[in-house]
Formats: sequence, C-alpha cells, structure tokens
Amino acid sequence: KSNNTLKSLETDNGFVDAAFQLLRARNHDPTLGRLVLRCTFGTGLDSYLNDTIMCEVAEALRGNTIVTKLSANKGRLGAQGTEALAMLIRNNTTLTSVFLGACSFDKESKQALSAALEDSTTLTEFIALDQSFNFILQLNRLKRNDPSLDRLELKLGSPSYPLDTVARLVEALKDNTHLKSLTCEVSWRSHHRPQTVFGEKGMVALVDVIKANEKLPLGELRLINCAIGNAGALALAELLKTNTTLREIDVTRNDLTPAGVAALTEVLWNNATLTRFAADTPSLGLIVQINCVSRNERCFCGIFDTRGLTDEHAIRLAEGLLQNTFVTRLRINLLHLKDTGLIALTKAIATNRFLQALYLDGDRAQQPEVQKGLVHFFRMLGENGTVERLEIMGSSLDDEVVASLGEALKTNTVLKKLALDSCRLDDAKVVVLATALEYNSTLSTLSLRYNTFKSSGISALAHTLQVSMALTELDLGSRSDTTAAGLDALAEALQVNLSLRKLTLGVIHHDYNARRKLAEIRVMLQDPVRQAAAGGWN
Repeated sequence: KSNNTLKSLETDNGFVDAAFQLLRARNHDPTLGRLVLRCTFGTGLDSYLNDTIMCEVAEALRGNTIVTKLSANKGRLGAQGTEALAMLIRNNTTLTSVFLGACSFDKESKQALSAALEDSTTLTEFIALDQSFNFILQLNRLKRNDPSLDRLELKLGSPSYPLDTVARLVEALKDNTHLKSLTCEVSWRSHHRPQTVFGEKGMVALVDVIKANEKLPLGELRLINCAIGNAGALALAELLKTNTTLREIDVTRNDLTPAGVAALTEVLWNNATLTRFAADTPSLGLIVQINCVSRNERCFCGIFDTRGLTDEHAIRLAEGLLQNTFVTRLRINLLHLKDTGLIALTKAIATNRFLQALYLDGDRAQQPEVQKGLVHFFRMLGENGTVERLEIMGSSLDDEVVASLGEALKTNTVLKKLALDSCRLDDAKVVVLATALEYNSTLSTLSLRYNTFKSSGISALAHTLQVSMALTELDLGSRSDTTAAGLDALAEALQVNLSLRKLTLGVIHHDYNARRKLAEIRVMLQDPVRQAAAGGWN
C-alpha cells in the first residue's frame, strides 16, 4: 500500500483478498495500471470467474479511474455476478475493454448484461463466447456516435445474432457521422438462409438509410453472401447515382440477376468516385478500373486485370491509357475480345510511356479476328519504348502472328523478359523466333514451357546461344521428350556461350543417351570459368 513505484501485480488465489484491498487503497494511483488475478480451479491455473470474485472486482473498481481492461479466460456468472458486472459497466468511467473468453451466462443473466451494454457510455469492446454481446455494444457505439468507431465488421448467421440484426443496424446508422467502413457477411455455415438474415429487404433498408444520412462518411461497403437479390442491386444502382463517398464496394457471392447487372453497368460507367467494385460478374469491376484509368487515378490492384474484357471495354480503356500515368502492368484477357478492341489497345500501348509489363491470356487466340489483332499488337512492340516484360499464356499463335513477333524482336531494344508458355509453338515457329533473337541484344529471359517443338526447335535455340550472348535465362521446362540430339546442340552452344546462367529442362525419363548428355551439361554449368563469367550457375 505504501509502495509508489509498483506498476503491475500478478497473483494467485492465495492473495486475491489482499490484491483487492490494494486495488481499493490505490484506486486513483496512476502507477498501478495492471492487476492480474489468477484463481486456481482444480489442478490448473486458469482464471476462473464466479459470482464471488466478480462482486469483489466490481466493488474494487467502483471508483477506480485507472484500470481500462478487465479480462478472464473461463468462468460462469449467475444472477449476482452478472448484476455486479452490469453495474460496473454502467458506472465505471474508464473501463473500455472487457474480455470474458469462454465465460458462460444463463438466460436471465444475458438479458441483464445486454441491457447494461446498451446503456454503456465508455466501453468499446466486449468479447465473449456469445457474439451478440459485442454486436449490441457496437450498435450502442453507432447510436452514441462514437468517433473511435469508424470500421464495423459483422459476421451474420450465427445463432447468437438476432434475426433483426439488419433492422437494428439501420436504426443505429440514422444519425451516425463517423462510420467509414461496413462489412456484413453471412457465413456459409449460417443457421439461417442469407435471404432471412439479410436479403433484398435488408439491402433496400440499408441503402435508404445511407441516402437519408448525408453526413455518414461511408467509404467502404462489403456485403458478402447477403442475397441482396434483384431489388437490392437496383437499390444499389440508384444509390450510386448520387453518392459521393463510397470508394470500394464488394457484393461477391450474391448471385446478381441480369437486370441487376444491367442497371449497375449503366450506373458504373458514369460513376466518378469508386476505385473498386468486386462482384461475381467481372465486367462490373472492370468498368470501375477503366474509369480509374480515365481519371488517371491509381487502380486498386497493382496489375490491371481485364477478365471479361470486350471490345467496348477495350476501346474505353484505350482512350484512358492515352493519358494515364499510373498503370504499369496490364493483363489483357482475349476470351471475349476481337480485333477492333485489340487494335485500339495496341495503338494506346504504342503511345503510352508508363507501361512496363504486358500479360496476354485466353484460349480464343486462335480465332481469325484475334490473330489479326495480335499481328497489330506485335508490330506495336517494335515501336513501344517502355515495355520490359511480355507474357503470353494459353494462346495459340499462328504463323503470321509469330512472324510479326519475330520482326518486332529484331528491332526492340527494351524488352528484357519474354514468356510464350502453352502457345502451341512447333519447330517451325521456334526457328522463326530463334532467328530473330540473333539480332536482339537486350532480351535476357526467355520461357517456352508447355509447347510442342522438339529437337529442331531446340537446335535453333542452341544456334542462337552461339551467336548472341544476351540470354541469361532459358526455360524449356515441362518437357519429357528432349532427345540426345537436342541436348548435343545445347552442349555445343554452351562451350561458346558463357553468359547463360540458368537453363531449365524437363525430366528425361527413358532415353539413356539424353540422360547422359544432360549430366554433361550440368558439369559444364558447374565449371569455375563459367561461374565466374556468369555470376553463379543453375
């Protein structure tokens, strides 16, 4: 009691009474800010809260102005202990956090504690096995317009949550002026259907309160698996016509109807504030990203993703890219794209001076209109002076497209990495690329995984290695048919080329001569002279 430097005290049940006396004696002493009481239960040392201890705690903290957190791991409170806790919550002015872990309450105790949480003016956190307590407290904080509550996440569908959760939430938001982020997610393990927990009715009510409360600074709205339905999507579309605070919206796993998607599409094209829109329909998010490009704003993702890209999207995106200075990586999905959109993008990329990486994917590349667009695209590559990385995956490239790519590689002086994985490149096409690379002095990494070329293609690449010393990494992986003839050509090239430091080949299963030649190549790559020249080996 006379010590003036004690800041923390931890004790077990043998000194609980003395600890309470100490706490009461130093109620207003700012130095004693932490008191831990470990009450033994059985043979363990878990904190076990009961009515007697809770009453002592409440009495000790009645006039305390220092302690801000109350925590207990286990226990069970009856009417007397719950009444003491409820009184403490109502009267204490400094307690902000209560953690009761696995403590349990009977039905009457829950009602008394819920009423106290609705009246609290200082608590910001109440964690217990029953999640409804914290939900009631957060609604109370919304109602009293607590400035520290700017983010709220509700995991709906739990048996502990009341079915009128959304109605209570809407009521609490009517006069709130601080909430900036709201997340409502109905768990896939929900005991009730999402339509019952949230549904169209809940979505319409939430939109109405956001419209009515003009001072609500809500910038993030996430409604996941909430079954907002057609009416909810239409209500959201109406909200976005006038709202100027929302920046991010997530309505994934909501099964939007075609009518809802159409309404949102029309509104999103004219929206000037959103930076992210997540939905199961990729085109909705794509529209928002295109708008960001047109406004020269940073996109939500580091890489601009174009899943669901159509010619209409591509033309608008091309217009935005002409002025944009933030997009540095662009993924072009060819699944729904035709030559008109791809040619428009090609012209914009040729003009843009900030793009550094391009990614193309989609299994419709073999369509004639797409092949025509790819020819223009690769011709552009010879003019662009900023793109250092180009990756194409899963797109079948015909002879004319490969020829245009080869011509671009002859004149391009910026591209450093080229990946043509799963592009159905046969020997003839690889010979064209290998010949072009003999004139290129900047490309350092080449990946040709999952293609169909065989020994002739490998031999052409080996000849390139003898002529050009630019390549430092060559990936021919995922092949099990590399023959001894192809490996002989590579081994001969490596005797001349000392710049290649990484060579990836597939697993060779059956050909004994090929396996022996592969071992020779490995020995060559380990040669000290090569290691010194290449800066290490792989």
